[in-house]
Amino acid sequence: MTNKKSLVGSVFICMMLLLPLQSQARGSVGAYIGFGFGHGVRDEISPTTDEAGLANKLYLGFRIMGPIGVEFGFHDLGTYNDGDDDYSASSYAAVYTVTTKSATLFVKAGMADWTFKDVPNNTEISEVDLMYGFGINLPISPRLFFRTEWETFMDVGEDPAGPTPGRDVNHINFGVNYMF
Repeated sequence: MTNKKSLVGSVFICMMLLLPLQSQARGSVGAYIGFGFGHGVRDEISPTTDEAGLANKLYLGFRIMGPIGVEFGFHDLGTYNDGDDDYSASSYAAVYTVTTKSATLFVKAGMADWTFKDVPNNTEISEVDLMYGFGINLPISPRLFFRTEWETFMDVGEDPAGPTPGRDVNHINFGVNYMF
């Protein structure tokens, strides 16, 4: 967990160092809502045994200070192990955007309140852990954007009271967002 905290801390420090660039940002404030569909990939010990499942998300974001914003998401991270393991999460993250003439690039880091359900045993584990991601928005119209992104939710399914190790779950998704 120390390396993960260091990663998120480093991203946060970099975002704060880039604050002076906010005066150059176009579209400095605003809200957006969107959805995405794609795949969740549960990391296993060997990359050749990683499992993939269908995943989706719904999100709401606010650009509050130039390129700096916040984003809240609700994620179905997929079902794995032949339907025995189900993952979901709610996330809240700081977002830093860089806008060019043809696209908006973004990075984000924050926390995820995840839930792991062991369907056959009817048990559920919930915890809060780190998440991060990056992606690109491509304009379809002045207010509508095609979005693709990669998000990683760390240590999902880790049982703090027992021997169950957590696994990172990557969410690769494609979607659309609308800017208000």
